[in-house]
Amino acid sequence: MSLRKKIIILFILTLIIEIGLGSYILIEKNEAIALLQTKPEQIIATVENDVYFSSLSQQLRYYDEILTQSARNYAFTGDIDWKNRYYEAASKMNLALSEASGKSDKETNELFDNINQVNDELVEIETQAIENTDQGKGVEGLAELNSNNYLEQKRVLKTSLEEYYTKQGRNIDLLVENSFESLSTVNEKIIAIIKTNGLFVIFLLLITLLLIILTYLFVYIFIIKRIDRLLLVVIEITRGNLNEMTKDKENDEIGLLATSINQMTNALKKTNDDFEDKVLERTESLEKINKYITSRELKMIELKKKIKALEALLDHGHK
Repeated sequence: MSLRKKIIILFILTLIIEIGLGSYILIEKNEAIALLQTKPEQIIATVENDVYFSSLSQQLRYYDEILTQSARNYAFTGDIDWKNRYYEAASKMNLALSEASGKSDKETNELFDNINQVNDELVEIETQAIENTDQGKGVEGLAELNSNNYLEQKRVLKTSLEEYYTKQGRNIDLLVENSFESLSTVNEKIIAIIKTNGLFVIFLLLITLLLIILTYLFVYIFIIKRIDRLLLVVIEITRGNLNEMTKDKENDEIGLLATSINQMTNALKKTNDDFEDKVLERTESLEKINKYITSRELKMIELKKKIKALEALLDHGHK
């Protein structure tokens, strides 16, 4: 396998591990954020809604008392301020009832429908008492406001409002208790997610460190160390030691380079051997020529000696 493929495989494995762990950490983080953003808001909204309806029941009880007292005081005194106060409170009572209607559970809605019906009957009696007072019949108005029917409707209204208020109080207590439990559960989940993410971050760092070490070992063993061995062989070759060969037989880029160096070395060695053979052959030829020339020179010297001797003999004969 080539070095390029080995490096690509190592890189892909590293990338897969990093992406996998990173994605898990991101998912857990988003889950924690979602819990923080939605759960507390839902709990707060539910509590606020129940507190609102509980407060609304108190307002209805307050407005009912104002209506009763205003109607009676107007019938008793004929003071127009009590009449105005009555209609002002009646408007607020109707507004509060309209806000409560259809905005809660089925049982509560039925209770408010009953309250609304009873309130309509009370308002009808109180309005009749006010009209009698307007006509100067304040005594009759007071009689209507003290009638058994009126008092029974007042009792029903009071009982219904108290029932609703008591129910809402229990609901709020239970809701607060459940809210604390829910928030505790959310808190525990978030802490667990944070701890898990912390462990995964540590694990990711350890994996990253391990991959760095493995990458270094891979580069050192499969690249640097082999290149160092090739460099030593090349240095020996440059010094003239053509018998030095690389022993790297791997089927990758460095292995191919080692094979090429061996082939180059063999070619240099062959060229060097051929050159030495030619030099030896030339040397032998030159030695033969040199011997021949030396022999000729010796013969010439011997011949010159003989000629000089002959000349000397001839000169001596003439004398």
